[in-house]
Amino acid sequence: GHHVISFDKSEEMLNFAYKKNGILGKRQSLDEEFPENHVDLILNLNTSIGYKKNDLKNLLRNSYTSLKKGGILIIDLMNPAFFYKNFEEQMIFNFKDYEVNQTIKINKIYKN
Repeated sequence: GHHVISFDKSEEMLNFAYKKNGILGKRQSLDEEFPENHVDLILNLNTSIGYKKNDLKNLLRNSYTSLKKGGILIIDLMNPAFFYKNFEEQMIFNFKDYEVNQTIKINKIYKN
């Protein structure tokens, strides 16, 4: 078994996850900091990216901070057009006392 925590802005969705699967949840938006060095896997399914201008950047920054070394981030893009419009090949994230300069190249996004 895995220890699962759900983060969502919607109290209704958190209650649904708890009633259906016993998953505990916390009401939180993407622009709030996640717990540091806390998880092995982050799943962003039926994504909430695209409601605010900096959603993608906030998700990537918070995921980087929250994942343990070797952790995995999986993002399900429900809105590939938004992703392409807002994607930056080079992103610079400033954290407490260090900077991450990340370059990403994407040729295709598959959605099945």
